Amino acid sequence: MKIFLFTICFFLVFCSTHCFSGEKVNYNAYFDMATGHKYVKLDSTTYAEFSKKGEFLKNVPSNLLLLINSSNIYPIPDKSYILYERAAVGTSDHKLIPNEMDHPKGWKAKKIFVSLN
Repeated sequence: MKIFLFTICFFLVFCSTHCFSGEKVNYNAYFDMATGHKYVKLDSTTYAEFSKKGEFLKNVPSNLLLLINSSNIYPIPDKSYILYERAAVGTSDHKLIPNEMDHPKGWKAKKIFVSLN
């Protein structure tokens, strides 16, 4: 039984380090639909993570499993838009801004719109 458990643990560790170690993301930006976080490429090995309010959180490696495997993270092509929302008591305002523009202060990222062409 111990050998069986050891074999399974070894396989899982090997697979998690070997199978994804060479994979990297390739787009200039990614959007996490679950959290509203945006990942912007800094160089070939690093992405900057921003909160849905546009605040810098941290730098992450381009081979981060979250970026490679998550079903909630989508690439942001060059010709795309992000819908921002600013909510106040009883009202909410929306802005649709091209991806290349900076995050507006006081607004939260809600959705991404991608061109089909």
